[in-house]
Amino acid sequence: MDIVKHAIDTIKKLDPRPGLRYNKTEPRLVEPDVYFRKVDDQWQVFLNEDDMPQLRLSPTYRNCWCATPRTRKCAIT
Repeated sequence: MDIVKHAIDTIKKLDPRPGLRYNKTEPRLVEPDVYFRKVDDQWQVFLNEDDMPQLRLSPTYRNCWCATPRTRKCAIT
């Protein structure tokens, strides 16, 4: 019985998170790309746009795209 008590005392002294000594940064939380919400008895899917990067097109490429014959109307703004 003394061996078990000694083992328990030894385990209690151990560090449950030994890696924290080497990595001090906080873990980054994972945010979902989509989320679900019940609206009027129906489940709907919504896009989480908080961390979504915005797509940008340089004016040079925009002009090239709009100048091609297949795209008479330029829908890029």
